[in-house]
Amino acid sequence: RRKRWMIPEDEIVASTGFQRKTSVWLQLELPASPNGYVIMPSTETPNEQGKYTLSVYASQTVNIVNTDPEKPWHEYMVSGEWDESTNGGFRRANPRSWVNNTCYALPIATRSDLLILLQKHESDTVTSSAQEVIKRKLDTKTTFEKISIGILLALDDDNLTEVRCSEFVTEGEAALLCSGLPPRKESYLILPSTYIAGDHCKYSLHVYTTNSLDVGALEPSPVAQRVKAKRFARYEEENAERKLNKPAPMPGQSSINDTTDAVVKRNNDQSSDELKAARIRQRIIDEYIATGRLFMDRDFPAGPSSLHVDPDEPNTDVAVNIATWKRPSEFLTDNVLFKDGIQASDVVQGEV
Repeated sequence: RRKRWMIPEDEIVASTGFQRKTSVWLQLELPASPNGYVIMPSTETPNEQGKYTLSVYASQTVNIVNTDPEKPWHEYMVSGEWDESTNGGFRRANPRSWVNNTCYALPIATRSDLLILLQKHESDTVTSSAQEVIKRKLDTKTTFEKISIGILLALDDDNLTEVRCSEFVTEGEAALLCSGLPPRKESYLILPSTYIAGDHCKYSLHVYTTNSLDVGALEPSPVAQRVKAKRFARYEEENAERKLNKPAPMPGQSSINDTTDAVVKRNNDQSSDELKAARIRQRIIDEYIATGRLFMDRDFPAGPSSLHVDPDEPNTDVAVNIATWKRPSEFLTDNVLFKDGIQASDVVQGEV
């Protein structure tokens, strides 16, 4: 019978290694243990069959029991895909784009053992990796076999504090084992990702726990959306606390705290807009590096729809005399967007 064993590295006392011999042996001195030890004979690869004899010699009397330490694991599975909007890459390697990844809520009500397995699936959407193109200075394709995947377990707090991270692998499954994971008022978050931002492929996420999960577990959501919601909730709590503790204004006198609240809200809205703009800008840059295609603004295209045409005299309008559209880089050298600051006079509308 085939089983899956996940043993933390620090719980392995000794091992013979796998050898092509008719017998192997292990000699060691063991301290007393109230829980005893487990001897696990096995073949190196699964599905190999054959009989074996296990002999144990000890300086004192020992009790050897044939036991099955199998736990009643509860299994959950979700499927996903890293595409143009969700392939943000590993958090430590991609500090700007990693928030584009999808995360999965993991509420833990009682202390549990947890095993998470991540497996990639080949698809037709494997494309160039932006960061690999930068490093190699080549326009090359990232093959399915070279895509590295891994798992990050984080707390669902304001900073998404990291709890544990798996190794990133290009073959087989990425695995993360947590023994005795303590319960929390808020959920943990599972963040499966490729190591490099821009890699595309489908994946499946298997979660095994010794205690069943509540309804709503493993619901997917964008990391950026979760961070934004957390910050807004924190602002609401702080705002409510300020209103509760602020003194009542004198008759005919406005409250300074009211003005402060308005400024704080405006600053939060501005930060949210700046975060969104930075994310869009980074996505445009990554797409250009990965594909070589220059940005095209669908809402303001290079065409007549973006120009003003006088409805009374359409034939005399300057728009009808435009022969072609060009980018500044096509007719200027050393052009920059802004130089020596920004002035109102920098924008010259011209005839268009």
